[in-house]
Amino acid sequence: MMRKSSGCAALYLLACSGLLAFSTSAFAADMRLPPPPPSYIPQGGFFIGLGGSYNSVKFDQDIYALGISNVFNGAVLVATGIAQGPGDPFHNIQSTFAPEVQAGYFRNFTGSSWLWGAKFKYKYLRTTATQQGVIVGQTGSFTPAGGGAATPLSGNVLMQSMQTGIEHELSALAFIGQSFTSGTVYVGAGPALLSTKSLINRAVGFGDVNGLPTAITGAPVSFTSSTWMWGAAAQIGMSYTLAPTWFLDFNYTYAVTKKYDINYSAPFTSTSAGLTYVGTAYITTPQRVTTQAFAVTINKLF
Repeated sequence: MMRKSSGCAALYLLACSGLLAFSTSAFAADMRLPPPPPSYIPQGGFFIGLGGSYNSVKFDQDIYALGISNVFNGAVLVATGIAQGPGDPFHNIQSTFAPEVQAGYFRNFTGSSWLWGAKFKYKYLRTTATQQGVIVGQTGSFTPAGGGAATPLSGNVLMQSMQTGIEHELSALAFIGQSFTSGTVYVGAGPALLSTKSLINRAVGFGDVNGLPTAITGAPVSFTSSTWMWGAAAQIGMSYTLAPTWFLDFNYTYAVTKKYDINYSAPFTSTSAGLTYVGTAYITTPQRVTTQAFAVTINKLF
């Protein structure tokens, strides 16, 4: 009887041990983390995208005017004159929405989540900054043709308005980043090219001759120019994959041009108080453009 009881107890202990081992294995299996979901980020390819951006455009502009003239009494040269001086700097910020298109290529480094690539971006900004009633102070002198002491001269160049506008912005960016389960983050930089247009509307150079204000340059003159301005751009962005060949791209771009001198000149002839003034007026407007943009594009991968 004693032996039978001992055998049953051994069987009972064996069964409990097996059940405990099974329960422990099952519990451990339940506690294992599931494998990460597969990544849907392609390893690379060409892409093209279309979207829009919100832009802040800053215009910084200086101005300098110079006038050189010969003074005639009839056909006789009686004096030469010069007047020059700077005006107040002009700063203006404009905000605008703009359509945007981009195209590029990216590729993951072999066996790594890091990636490299390049993209070309274009947007049509079409925004303008205007300054009304510009006054550029002038100082100078008239020197008699036959010699003698120069007579001090002061005056102003008056302009009805000045405008500076930007139409197109292009940039070519190299970038590096990292891919994740459903997207990427990246930073990039490269050259930028901006198309600008400038206008000076109805400029007249006045001088105080013998205490009288005189329109030395005669009738008002207007100037226009178109300039492509080189600069640099930097970008930070992220993408989100919608499907194996479609993704959204969100980015912030900062671009700034170097300072460009926009030069204008015009000959003039005017007559006042029996004297004839013949000369050339020069206006220089050094300017720089800075843009900041938040953009969203939907892109197709090929």
